[in-house]
Amino acid sequence: MLEKLKKLFFELYQENNNLSEQEILQLQKYLSKIITLKDIMEVAVKNDFLPVIKCFVESGYSPYFVIENKIAGFKETRNILNIAAEENSLNIIKYLLGNNIFIADQRASQESITPFHSAIENGNIEAAELLLKKGADINAEYFWHNNSYSILLCLLICKCNTYGLEIAKFLIKHGVNIPDNIRALCSSIEAQKYHSNNIVEDFLLSVKKLDDLYNNFINGYKTASSEIQEAYCTRTGIDLTDLKEKSKSLNHSTISDVNAESESINMLGATVDNQTNFTSLYI
Repeated sequence: MLEKLKKLFFELYQENNNLSEQEILQLQKYLSKIITLKDIMEVAVKNDFLPVIKCFVESGYSPYFVIENKIAGFKETRNILNIAAEENSLNIIKYLLGNNIFIADQRASQESITPFHSAIENGNIEAAELLLKKGADINAEYFWHNNSYSILLCLLICKCNTYGLEIAKFLIKHGVNIPDNIRALCSSIEAQKYHSNNIVEDFLLSVKKLDDLYNNFINGYKTASSEIQEAYCTRTGIDLTDLKEKSKSLNHSTISDVNAESESINMLGATVDNQTNFTSLYI
């Protein structure tokens, strides 16, 4: 089976790349060093070579093997869905989930990160969106160096510095929970050690501030008399019916939930400075 998969990989790589004779020789040398099925599967997933994966699975082999890496002295375990998410290998993600081979939040071990975490860590919004559509939990525990954190920690470390703000906007748009300890998370040893991203920090702290302001406003509205509610809405021009509906559903909602539903509260395209103007609508 190993040689069959290596041959298939070689053919697919040649089809997808215009290789020189020297590059063909280098590819052959590279493949000759692959001695396990796990290794050829990993490299096939990284290249989104679906025929290799299908051949492996349809031949009766188990795709649930664990791939281990050591990062800064800590062992990290992943499965092939993690790797597909890391590499934005959309064809393989669709195959594994569409055929119920994996579930969207399947971890390699109890304290491994989810495939959605892998996509976010590597800035792969397409893979992240696909996983969300298939049921991934945006607020699943994120494990880093054997400790559990909010997924937002991965935005504060060096991997995400080049695209962290776009990922932060994506997560906010889809209703990620911003924990009450977000400020402590931003200043944590982990975030500082890996060169914390100040732009992302400012963005998350600003959105959290708006969350708190909005929740306080709605809670105040809910406890006011109907006469006061009506007078306030008349004074501000806010739609009373719409506001009552929002106050009913506030229990676990945040401003980021409302953003997804209402253009009038959409601040995802704005700068951090402009976002604070939103509070003038409600205080």
